[in-house]
Amino acid sequence: MKITCPICKWPLYLPEQPQEGEEMGCRHCHSSFAMTHTHVVESWAVTTQHQIPSAYLAILFIREGKTHRVQLDRDIPPGLNCIALTPLHGLGKHQPILLLDLQTAGVYPLTHPRRLSRRYQLQGALLIAAIAAGIGMELNLPQNVTTGAGITSSLAGAYGIARFNHGRERDPKRRTQLLRSQSLLKQSHQLGERVRELERELSQSQTLSQQLQELSNRPTVVGQSKETILQRGHKVIEGKNAVLQRLIDCCRNSKDLIDVELMAAQLSEQLPDGIDQQLLAYQSEIEKLEEEYEGMLLTTV
Repeated sequence: MKITCPICKWPLYLPEQPQEGEEMGCRHCHSSFAMTHTHVVESWAVTTQHQIPSAYLAILFIREGKTHRVQLDRDIPPGLNCIALTPLHGLGKHQPILLLDLQTAGVYPLTHPRRLSRRYQLQGALLIAAIAAGIGMELNLPQNVTTGAGITSSLAGAYGIARFNHGRERDPKRRTQLLRSQSLLKQSHQLGERVRELERELSQSQTLSQQLQELSNRPTVVGQSKETILQRGHKVIEGKNAVLQRLIDCCRNSKDLIDVELMAAQLSEQLPDGIDQQLLAYQSEIEKLEEEYEGMLLTTV
């Protein structure tokens, strides 16, 4: 499953069946998140005097019987079972920042201190620069020194605020584990997308093959040449379908290998290991079958 990181908007890949407490890491900003199963108990909109929604609120039921009140960017239906993404470090840690509906893949961003602080990051940097400039003027420092101090202070302040807000995973080993898992989840997602695409092609091709078979069996078809062409067409398409089915099986087996290893790694809290050679073998076979299938698409009857 693919969403965007609620911090930096970079692609973030989630397992198809997230486990309670499972952690994810963004490959771009290195923020880490925990996933928690939650239930929307109640939701409502706060309206203005003109009956225009100004905010959306909801009560979430979290594990251990706890409830949590959140504010959303848009309405969310009550009774929804979803996954809450919660930052593990930085500003607003352990507060949900996003809800994900697993059935529809719908995303519901939440009002969160991390998101709010980004709006004031520039203002904070400018304020620091103004303070530095004011101190320089009070001390009668040269203008170039005052200007340089203001720029340096603003940049340092902006960097410090961003670093604190992002909440990067500090443990190098854990960060490596999360990035490795994210890379494997990306491969699994891409393989799943490819399998679904190929299955649609196979279904359409099988329908065409069946239609040609039925036409060749009809007594209304006159002439040996027409019958031969239909039979040859049916044979060519069946050959393509056989290669296509092998390609689908290979992609699916590669995806299953990744998913099983990720699940085992989550249970053992260790980095998936020992599958690189198997994945390379699958990748080589997939590329070979892709080339064979593409070549057959150019075949004429």
